[in-house]
Amino acid sequence: MSSKIARLMLLIIAAALLLALSACGSNNTAKPASSTSGTASSKSAATPLASEKAPVPRKFVLKDSTPKFFRQAIDQGKPILVCFYNPDDSVSKEIINQIKPLNDKYSNQVIFLLLKADANQENTALAKQLQIRFVPYVAVLNSRSKIIFEKTGYLDSQVMEQALYDAINK
Repeated sequence: MSSKIARLMLLIIAAALLLALSACGSNNTAKPASSTSGTASSKSAATPLASEKAPVPRKFVLKDSTPKFFRQAIDQGKPILVCFYNPDDSVSKEIINQIKPLNDKYSNQVIFLLLKADANQENTALAKQLQIRFVPYVAVLNSRSKIIFEKTGYLDSQVMEQALYDAINK
């Protein structure tokens, strides 16, 4: 009888350890460098903080600050690939080089916007609205102005092409 109790105690201890370890791992998410001070505990876990992006897919909402060139692109009713880049950054250069053949292939179906980060007020306004923190940044919007894909950093051309395919065909 005592061996059954010992086994039960071991199972309880093991379950408690697993529970404690899983709880420790859930709080190891990185916080953005530009986060504001305040408590996030009053927000539910499913609701993003004001400084966090909503998950993709999400509707792009036009605002008064949305640049005219972007409004015009949306008004055309085509999917849009928007890329913010830094011309002095090697990863940005690689992304631009990967976009060029896609532009040649899909130019009749997709609007391509290659924007230098901080080049002018309009680019900066759009970057703020998209909540871009790092470049290179690529987003694909479908014809209904829904952001269906976004990625910061290195991006393979096949992944971009799949996002374009989805924007065109879904």
